[in-house]
Amino acid sequence: GNDTQSSEMDLSVPIALFDPYSGASGDMVLGALVDLGLSVDTLCEYLVNVLPDGWRIEAETVEQNSVHGTRLHVHLDEGQPQRDWATIRALIGHASLPASMKERAIAIFTLVAEAEAQVHRTPLDSVHFHEVGAVDSIVDICGAAIGFELLGIESAYTLPVRTGHGFVQTSHGLLPVPAPATAEIVARCQLPVTAPGPADSDVRAELLTPTGAAIIGALATPVS
Repeated sequence: GNDTQSSEMDLSVPIALFDPYSGASGDMVLGALVDLGLSVDTLCEYLVNVLPDGWRIEAETVEQNSVHGTRLHVHLDEGQPQRDWATIRALIGHASLPASMKERAIAIFTLVAEAEAQVHRTPLDSVHFHEVGAVDSIVDICGAAIGFELLGIESAYTLPVRTGHGFVQTSHGLLPVPAPATAEIVARCQLPVTAPGPADSDVRAELLTPTGAAIIGALATPVS
């Protein structure tokens, strides 16, 4: 981003600013949207149009170092079927949701699917999301799209994001952080990344997930 981009922000409509100094994930984004005023009950009323069951959402107010926020827990049922990108795209496309919600959700999911297809050399429509991971992705991604719409957020911007470092255990085995799909999304969207600092040596973890990167990458413009 640059000063020119910043000066072009339309302040007449609600604007979201991501400040992912400690990374981002789907449930973190949903928690932030709830903290901004999104009703959990209303969110769920919209989400059941995409996926009728297999999940529930619980929100709690948390406090860390005297700063309060909302932590969102997405509880998932076991025994869900694997779903490939073609199946998930059809679920979203056939859902009884406004077209703008579906467009946002598909744009975010497409980033994840294309990154996974590139990393694993898999045909795009055949990219599969493992059981619980598929439900989690649908709730997080569609939830973000629904939340943006219900809060009237028409544009968003992002500051540099921290990815974390070390290794993470995935369905594909032990992978470096950022995970390959996350790194692919960051590169595709040209997301600015926070340079490692002294605190990073004490935190060896995945801070930026593919879902978090895709939500920011699809919905936000980088600024400095």
